[in-house]
Amino acid sequence: PATELEGKWSSMLFAAAAARLPQETDPIAHQMLHVFIKSLLSRVGAAGQLKLLDLTLPWCRSPKPALHAAMAECLGLFAESATGSSIMGQLLSTALPALALLVLRQQQQQQQ
Repeated sequence: PATELEGKWSSMLFAAAAARLPQETDPIAHQMLHVFIKSLLSRVGAAGQLKLLDLTLPWCRSPKPALHAAMAECLGLFAESATGSSIMGQLLSTALPALALLVLRQQQQQQQ
């Protein structure tokens, strides 16, 4: 049921699929991860999407580039799924600063 998916399993399923995104080299498997994550986001509703967004955003503070790549890709999938949704404002106000932080860090590393 949807309530069990949102309450118990969505975070674990999302984290497992998102962690695989930057490592997956097969284009078809990579696309299937996109399909899975977007399907999950469409099933958990606005509250569940915000919960998963809150899980994703701290990845920008990680020193691991793979988590940065996963976060950026997942935020794109959130944006695709949130079109016309009530979470679009929340997504924009939280995702854009996180992405800007990643860009600034990347620029600083290149200057060193």
